[in-house]
Amino acid sequence: ASWRQRRLMTKLAAELHRPLSCQARQWVSSNIVFVMTFCVLSAGLLKILWSIYQRRALSKRAEQIYEQVCEILEDNAVSAKAGNSECEPWVVTSWLRDHLLSTRERRNTLLWKKVEELLLEDSRIDQYPKVIKGEAKVVLEWQASGSLSGKIKKLQGAAGKTRSGSVGAIKLAEEICG
Repeated sequence: ASWRQRRLMTKLAAELHRPLSCQARQWVSSNIVFVMTFCVLSAGLLKILWSIYQRRALSKRAEQIYEQVCEILEDNAVSAKAGNSECEPWVVTSWLRDHLLSTRERRNTLLWKKVEELLLEDSRIDQYPKVIKGEAKVVLEWQASGSLSGKIKKLQGAAGKTRSGSVGAIKLAEEICG
C-alpha cells in the first residue's frame, strides 16, 4: 500500500476510535442550524402546551368554586326562607371569595374573574350592590326555588355518597347564618 493509502487508513481508524462525546460535539457544530431550530421549536411547543394546561386547570378550578358558591347561596336562601331570622338571603361576594380561595389562589385575579363570569351567566343568581355597615358591597342572592341540587343531595345522602365539597359548603352556609 502506498503512503497515501496508509495515511487514509490511519485517519479512518482514528475516526472509529474517537470518543462519543467528541463525535457528538463535531456533529452539533456541523449541524448547528438544525440543532438551534429544533431547540427553538421544542421550547415554543412546550410553552404552548404549558399555557393550554394552565388555562384548562384554571377553568376547572373556576367551575369547582362556582359550584361551591351555588351550594352556599342555595343553602343560605333555604335557611333564610325557613324563618331563621339571623340569616340573610344574600352573601357578600368578597366574603365568599376570601373564604373559598386559598391565599395563593387569591393572587390570581383571573381565577375569580372566571368565577364571576360564570355567576353572571347563571339566571338563578342575582348580583347587586348593597350598603352594609356604611360600606358599599356587591352581594349575591339565590333566586331559584325548588332547584335540582337539593334533590341531588337527598339522592346522594341515600346512596351514601356525599362529596366533601358539599359538606364544606353546608358548613360555610351555617357560618354565614350564625
